[in-house]
Amino acid sequence: MAEIAEVNEREVGDLPWSEYLTTVVIELYRVGCPEWGLRRRKYRCCPVRRRLAGAFEEAVGQACESTPLRRVAQQFGLVASTVRAIDLRYL
Repeated sequence: MAEIAEVNEREVGDLPWSEYLTTVVIELYRVGCPEWGLRRRKYRCCPVRRRLAGAFEEAVGQACESTPLRRVAQQFGLVASTVRAIDLRYL
């Protein structure tokens, strides 16, 4: 049986609903396995390396179609380089 060795929280940005910005907080577990050692548990619903939800990236990508990147970054509270990366993935 695997034993929980460490618990971390990860924030995942999502679409701003109404006047509020929505952030989902998930717990990530590292478990100790006698055979394999410490391993991070996989989550299908939220990839570990991505900090932004797909719907949020879609909204940022759509905004980039008609608005300069700097303005989109201000609107969504992101750094311009992050908006640029999202825009490239969106295209």
